Amino acid sequence: MSKIIDFLLQPDVIIFFDVDGVLAPYEFGERKHCISDYEWKQRLKAGEDLYSAVSPIKVFQDFIKKKGTNNVYVCSKAAPEEYESKKKFCHEGYGIPMDHIFLTSSKKTKVSILKKFAKDRMIPEEKIAMVEDTVETLDMIGLYSHCATVHISSFFSYVE
Repeated sequence: MSKIIDFLLQPDVIIFFDVDGVLAPYEFGERKHCISDYEWKQRLKAGEDLYSAVSPIKVFQDFIKKKGTNNVYVCSKAAPEEYESKKKFCHEGYGIPMDHIFLTSSKKTKVSILKKFAKDRMIPEEKIAMVEDTVETLDMIGLYSHCATVHISSFFSYVE
């Protein structure tokens, strides 16, 4: 296993996962990874459960099963209309407890969520990791915190 995966599997390390592009495949369009912002908003307004058609990723299911959900969390950007659908997807697909799911309206607030989590629970930031697919978000977390940053590609060779 890689050094980063070994680190993540340590019992006292807390892992936050992003959802779109990490726990959820980014496959919302027809033969494309996305749909337009307009269509996304229209479908949300209509009450569509956009994550009900998304399947969890086996490698993350296996990893989370091995890690256990006690120290597994979610930190993801979402519109308020998506909250219930996204939470349900994370809970049903990965067994992540509902109170372990933090949703925010801006990627910029992810670092403050991680820092507040560490401070409130008196956990060293060095024991918290964020798994993301967006390099800019990882860079921001790395710059403004002591949390570990993990790109999704670190899991490409993970085998349970």
